Amino acid sequence: MKQEISAGGVVYRRVRGACEFLIGKHSGYHKWVLPKGLVECGESQTEAAVREVEEEVG
Repeated sequence: MKQEISAGGVVYRRVRGACEFLIGKHSGYHKWVLPKGLVECGESQTEAAVREVEEEVG
């Protein structure tokens, strides 16, 4: 059985001592999710995490 590896990221900023997190709404499940996706062949987990965040949130 082939193992799939996912990678993602937590994007946040501090505003007046509080943290704000960037999340997105998954269209298929109608749930709030962090940006993530599968690691592609030849790609590191870090590269995949950066790519997924850029793809999903711009």
